[in-house]
Amino acid sequence: MRSRFLIVGLPVLLGVLAAGIFCYFLFNIETNEALQQPAVIAALISIIFLLVLVSFLSALGARRIFALLDRETLLMRRRLETLERRITIDEVQTKVMHRVNDLHETFFVSRDLNVVLNQAVSAIKSILEVKTILMQLYSDEENRFFMRIEEGGEDIELGNELITEVIHHGKSTMVNNLDSYDRYRPLTADGYRSLIVAPLNRIQPGGSRKSIGLIAALTSERRDFTSYELDLLSTFSSQAAVLIENARLYKRVENLAIHDGLTNLFNYRHFQEVLDRDIRKAQKSGFPLSLVIIDIDDFKKYNDTFGHPEGDEVLRNVAEILLDNTRGKDFVARYGGEEFVVVLPETSRSGAMTVAQTIRQKVESFPFGSQNSAHPPVRLSITAGLAVFPDDANSAKDLIVTADEALYQGKRTGKNQVISAA
Repeated sequence: MRSRFLIVGLPVLLGVLAAGIFCYFLFNIETNEALQQPAVIAALISIIFLLVLVSFLSALGARRIFALLDRETLLMRRRLETLERRITIDEVQTKVMHRVNDLHETFFVSRDLNVVLNQAVSAIKSILEVKTILMQLYSDEENRFFMRIEEGGEDIELGNELITEVIHHGKSTMVNNLDSYDRYRPLTADGYRSLIVAPLNRIQPGGSRKSIGLIAALTSERRDFTSYELDLLSTFSSQAAVLIENARLYKRVENLAIHDGLTNLFNYRHFQEVLDRDIRKAQKSGFPLSLVIIDIDDFKKYNDTFGHPEGDEVLRNVAEILLDNTRGKDFVARYGGEEFVVVLPETSRSGAMTVAQTIRQKVESFPFGSQNSAHPPVRLSITAGLAVFPDDANSAKDLIVTADEALYQGKRTGKNQVISAA
């Protein structure tokens, strides 16, 4: 401001000085003999002319100087804004990389798919500063979504058209005015106004991409998402997809290790681990734990008559009956051959007997072989042995032995029955 005042004030002062000299000369020319001299008059006129000329030129120069100053100020402001944007971008990109690193650490510590997915959702909320996130995993083999995580919303439906674009064509989408499109009417009806969504792309052999799901961020207020934010979401989703796919594969391998390949029930090894764990829980809680061992009656005869493929189908049918007639906290496993086990936590002898009798009746009334076979339906039965911890045994091993003895007592005394150890 001081320099601008001096630059403007100089030509003004010169102009005032020129005006003063001119007035003095004008009013004193008749009374002052010196001013009547032609040389003096010429000198005064020259001085006045020079002062006016300098004033004029100074004003023009000041104008140009101010224009240059304004231009430099504008350029400097733009450079500062650009620098601020770059700093902001660097900070956000650093934040994204930190979140990706956190996701890597989460995977290597837990290797749990649910934990990885929840961590990814939390990261996206932080990066984009939104309240509502939807993540869905897609199974190409089954042509359906098989896992879904929502935060800040409930039962969000993106619509088949958008899902096709994201999953089958791998396209990212950004819409800041959902209410302007009929295709997004279900979202606007739920109160959403802006949307940004990216596929979870898995790199396949050969470099092609395949979507294993999607991440969507939604806002209830109108928000101007930018292409930069879409790039951030796409970058993060591509990194997250690798870990999510690894977690899926790890879970699949883990499931294969603890599941029976024929019935998809848990296997004998995992049964022993779970029974030991639940026995410890029962010891701490003081609640009883019941174990039921089940054997299909005359299964060898059925196998010899109709063949092993139909025998395998019987095993799968019995497994489904067991799952359909137990609770979510109960544990069902294939014990070996045609034998199965059911662990019933916090269940008394009478409660376990009710469950076992229900299963026996369901098996007895089931038409085995009726769907895939040419022969008429065949009726089969089961025999079950029941033991309760801590009434009948003090350890997992003794509980198995006791229930097994009850089972073979039932086999010796007529089959198609449930025998309790007590």
